[in-house]
Amino acid sequence: MKAKFRKLLSGIVAAFLVTAALIPAAHADDSGKYLTMSLIGDSYTAGNGAGSYYGPKDSLRSTRNWGHTYANWLNRQGVHTTIRNYAHSGAVIQNVRDTQLPALDPDSDVVMLTIGGNDIQFEDIVRACFAPVVSSIDSCKKAIKHANDEFPRVVEQMKDLLGKVADKIRPGAQIVLVGYPLLSIENTQWTLKPWFWGDPYPAAQEIRKFGQNATVGQQHLADEWDRTQHNNVGLTYIPVEVLFAGHEPDPDPYKNNPIRWINEFLETEGKIGPDGKTVSQGTALKETSYWYHPNITGHEQIGQLLQEKVGIPDSVRTIRSFSRDVDVVFALEDSEATKESLDDLKKQIRRISTEVAQKAAEGGKNARFGLLTFRNSGDSGETVTNNGVFFSSVDELFNALEAVTTRSEAGGGLSTYNALETAVASPWNAAARKVVMLLGDAELDHDSTPDWDQLLRHAFSADVVEFFVIDPDENVDESVKNLALNTGGHVTTAQTLKPLIVEEPTAKVSTIPPAKIGEDVEFDASGSFAAEGPIVSYEWDLDGDGTFEVTSTSDGGVAANPIHAARFDAPTNATITLRVTDSYGKTATATAPLVVTRDGDLIDDAVDNCPADRNEDQMDSDGDGIGDVCDDFPYGDPDPAPLPDTSVTVSTLKAEVGSTISFTALGFASGQDVTFTVYSEPIVAGTAHVGANGKATLEWTVPKDFPTGRHRVVASIENGHHAEMTFEVLAQPDTTEPGPDVETPDVTEPKPDVEAPDTTESKPDAESPDATEPKPDAEAPDATEPGPGKKAPDAPDPRSDAKTPNAPSSTKSTAVTPKVRKTTAQSLAVTGMEPVLIWGTALPTFLLGVALCAKRKRQSA
Repeated sequence: MKAKFRKLLSGIVAAFLVTAALIPAAHADDSGKYLTMSLIGDSYTAGNGAGSYYGPKDSLRSTRNWGHTYANWLNRQGVHTTIRNYAHSGAVIQNVRDTQLPALDPDSDVVMLTIGGNDIQFEDIVRACFAPVVSSIDSCKKAIKHANDEFPRVVEQMKDLLGKVADKIRPGAQIVLVGYPLLSIENTQWTLKPWFWGDPYPAAQEIRKFGQNATVGQQHLADEWDRTQHNNVGLTYIPVEVLFAGHEPDPDPYKNNPIRWINEFLETEGKIGPDGKTVSQGTALKETSYWYHPNITGHEQIGQLLQEKVGIPDSVRTIRSFSRDVDVVFALEDSEATKESLDDLKKQIRRISTEVAQKAAEGGKNARFGLLTFRNSGDSGETVTNNGVFFSSVDELFNALEAVTTRSEAGGGLSTYNALETAVASPWNAAARKVVMLLGDAELDHDSTPDWDQLLRHAFSADVVEFFVIDPDENVDESVKNLALNTGGHVTTAQTLKPLIVEEPTAKVSTIPPAKIGEDVEFDASGSFAAEGPIVSYEWDLDGDGTFEVTSTSDGGVAANPIHAARFDAPTNATITLRVTDSYGKTATATAPLVVTRDGDLIDDAVDNCPADRNEDQMDSDGDGIGDVCDDFPYGDPDPAPLPDTSVTVSTLKAEVGSTISFTALGFASGQDVTFTVYSEPIVAGTAHVGANGKATLEWTVPKDFPTGRHRVVASIENGHHAEMTFEVLAQPDTTEPGPDVETPDVTEPKPDVEAPDTTESKPDAESPDATEPKPDAEAPDATEPGPGKKAPDAPDPRSDAKTPNAPSSTKSTAVTPKVRKTTAQSLAVTGMEPVLIWGTALPTFLLGVALCAKRKRQSA
C-alpha cells in the first residue's frame, strides 16, 4: 500500500475511533539485587508502536521500550536491574494515581515515566490537525487551544503526582521524568487548508510551539523540585525534542520522513534499516494506538539518551533486598553431557537454595523451590521431568535432588528451551519474586529455531521471571545469554562459581610464646589448609593495624611459605592476623596474641625477680628474692671451697739460739709468695717464693736473744691460707766447769714411765702451747745439805707441779736438789717442759755431778 494512501485512509478511520484509556491491573513490585526500576505512565512509556508486547493486551507494554533498552544496558554494565513496567497505553494522571501508584513497590530505586500527553488530549490534536479528510482548521485550533488552556492545570497535577511517588518510594531513590518529542518536522511547507474558503492554518508550527512550551514547563517543574521536601527523592527531567530533531513525522499526507523515529499513520514497529531509512510494518485501520508513537528506533534512541544523561543511578544498591516472598525453579540437565559436572551442579543448587531460604527467613518472607530435569530425548514428552514444583521446604528439595542421576541421553538442542518454557509456566506465587535457574548446557542445535522473543514476553507477563544460567563450559548460546540479561539475570560458568561451593580454607596460627626484644619470633601458619587445592598465599598483619605487611605467594612451582620470622626492637602487645587464600580465591583469617617484653616473659619488671631473663615461673629456690634463672647460687650461698692440703716442715725440731733452721712450705700454688711467721710473739722470719716443685723454703737464723722453749712457725699467703708447725728453741749449753766447793745438785733420773714430749707435726689450725723460758731470777726450792751423820730431809721434786703431756698429773720426782744456782735443766723443769727434754739437755751436768760426788766420798774416807 502506498504511503500516501495509507495516511489518507487512516485519517478517515481516526475520525470514528477513539482509544479508551483502560486501567491496568495492579502488580506487586519486585526488588532486585542491585537496582529495581519501575516504569509508570502512559503509552510513550509502555511502548506503543514498538512491538513485542506483554502483560494485559491493551496495555501495550513492550520489551523494546526505552525503559527496557536502558535496563538492558545497565545489566550489561554489571548492574543487576529488575524492571517492572506498570505503564499503560492511554493512561492519564488520574489513572496513574489510582491504579499504578498503589502497585508501586516502596523499595523502588528508580521510577521513570512520561505523563500528561493524554491529559491535554494528545490524540485529538493528531486527529484534528494531521488526519487527512477529517482534520479541519477549526477543530485543530480548538484542540490546540484546549491543550494550551489545560497545560497549567496538568503541570500542577504532575507536580502532585510526582510528590506522591516520592512519598511512596524509599528515601534516596530517584524519579526520572522523560519528555515528549515534537510531532512535526521543523521545516515543512505544509499547512492545514480550509474546506471552502479562508486562509490556511500553520498547524504543524502551532503544534511544535505547544510542544516546545510543554518542554519548558516540565523543565521548570523539575528546576523547582526540592528533594528535602520530598522524602530526599531526586527528580531529573530528560527532554527529548532536541534528540528527535529531524526525525519527527512529516505532516504532509502525501509525504513521509524517511528517517523518522515516530510511527506515522497506518504503520508500526518502524526501524532504521541498513540503508539508513526507516522500514516499518503496516497496521489495520483500527490499530490507531501505534500511530504517532516512537517506533523501535525512537525507543532505542531515548534509551541511549538515558544512558548518557542518567548513567548508573546514584540510588543503586549493593545488596539484594528480600522484601517479598521468593519462588525459585531449578532446571537441571541430567544428560550424558553433564556426567562430570552433575555433582558440582547439585552442590550449587544446595548452596543457592540454602542461602535464599535463610535470607528470606531473615526478612520474614517465604521461599519455595521447584526442580525440573531435562535432556534431549527423542520422545518430546520425555524431554523435561517435573521433579516437584513447588516444595514446601529445602529438605524436600534436597531429597528430590539426591535421586537425580546422569541419564544416557544427549544434551542441548530444544531441551534447553523446553525446560525454560516449562519453568516459566510454573504455578508462581503472584506476589513473589520469580527466578528460573538453568544449570546445564546452554547450547542449541543450529537447526533449532525457538522463539526467544516469545519466551521473553512470557517471562515479563508472569510479572517478570528472572533467568540465571550456570553452564558447565564456556559455550553459551547468545539467545540464552540475552534472555538472562534482559530479565535482570546473568550467565555464569560453573567453574567461575566453583568457589561458592568449595568450602573456605582453614587458617591456623601456631601459638606464639612471649618473645624477648631482639630475638627472632616465628610465625607459623603451616597448620592452614584448603578444602580443595593448595594455599596460594599467606599474609601477615604483625602490628594489628589491619594492613597485611608481609605476603608470601606461590610462584610457579614454588609453594607459598607458611612460616615468617621477625624481630621486634621494642615491647609489643598486639593481635596479629593471618590471611590465607586458596586457588579459588577464597580466604580465611586467624588471629593470635603477640607479646614481646624486655626479658621474654609476662612478669612486670617491677615485681620480676629476674627482669633481664625469661623466667615465667619466678622460681626462687633459696628465697633470697633473686630468681633461680639469674641467681649464681640458686640453692643458697655455697660452703667455702675446701682449701688444698698445705703443710710446713722444719729442718730440725730443736734448734739452739744462734743456729740456722730451714722452714719448707708445701701445698701452695706455684708462683705464690709465702710468708713465714714465728710465734709466740710474732716475728716475721721472712718470705719465700713457691717454686715449680710446689715448695717454698726459707732459712732462718734463730736470734741469740730469742726465747727458748716451744714455738710455732706459720706459713701463709695473702688470702689467709696458711699452715703451721711447732719446733723448739734451746739455749746454748754451759761448758764452764764448776769450782771445788760448789756442789752439783742431785738430779734424780725421772721415772721411767714419764713420756717424752710429742714431736708429731701439728695440724694446720692447732695452736701449740706457748713454751716460754722462765725468768732468770726465779729461785729453786731450798735444798740444804744435811750435816754429817744426819739424814737429809726429803725435798720436793721441783717438777712435782709441772704437768707432762700424756703423763698422769700425780707423778712426782723424789730427787733432792741442792741449794745452788738453777741449772738449765731445772729451769726447763720449772717451766713445765717434758722430762725428755730435761734429760736431753742436762746429761752433761748430771755426769759431772756424779763424778764430783764420788770424789768427795773418797776424800771423806
